[in-house]
Amino acid sequence: MIAVAVGNRNDLRERTRLKSLTAESCGSLQPLCTNHFTIVDQGIPFSLFELSEKNFERKEGEKGKKFELYEPPTDPFSSLNEDPKLIIGDAGNSHKHLLNKFNVLKDHTLLITKKFQPQEGPLTAEDLKVLYQNVVELPAVGFYNSGPISGASQRHRHMQLVPCDALPAHNSHHFSSTLDKLVSMALSVCDVNPGSTFIIPQFNFRHSVRVLPQEEIQKDESLLKHYYDSMLNEIGFSFLSQRRNTCGTIS
Repeated sequence: MIAVAVGNRNDLRERTRLKSLTAESCGSLQPLCTNHFTIVDQGIPFSLFELSEKNFERKEGEKGKKFELYEPPTDPFSSLNEDPKLIIGDAGNSHKHLLNKFNVLKDHTLLITKKFQPQEGPLTAEDLKVLYQNVVELPAVGFYNSGPISGASQRHRHMQLVPCDALPAHNSHHFSSTLDKLVSMALSVCDVNPGSTFIIPQFNFRHSVRVLPQEEIQKDESLLKHYYDSMLNEIGFSFLSQRRNTCGTIS
């Protein structure tokens, strides 16, 4: 699930930027070195990042193993293991906002649940509320990788945010205009009622799109969960945790 908002820099964006600078200077934040490519497919520019070999080289005089890409199997988001230098602050009563320790994009942050929730399950109403609020406030692109197949390396639930002004190669205005153009083109060729879901023909993967009615959501944030569940059902998607409950243990 991806949410996008474009707006002006604000206090949350500035606090995120300053926290990143401080955390990197003391070594808590460890940005990954990458090679960046832009590939255009059906008129859509996609940014790709390839890990550089520099990540795996020992620094001069450094002993022991080479750089390890992921955290050890313990929960790095638990209160016992968390690094306070990465924490931006609370995000509501049930979530925390912190920096992504091994970031590729600048000021990439995470929204984590304070109590353990599995990454392989669907987002709750509270998850969606917090994600939406931060996407709008930063503003940012927000997404959720559920489980290892989609790229999640941690079992503790975390949603991800990339500030629009940190997107590579294409500034936030270009990113927004590209997305708006795709949506407008899709609506022009699809018979879509106002408020209904639709697909973008250039996306050759299973997906569903809905333009969120911001004024309605501000009045009733429970609509986010309703839209989320109905769109997942529409494309026939189920989470690993749901399949386990239905079919027993999956080998």
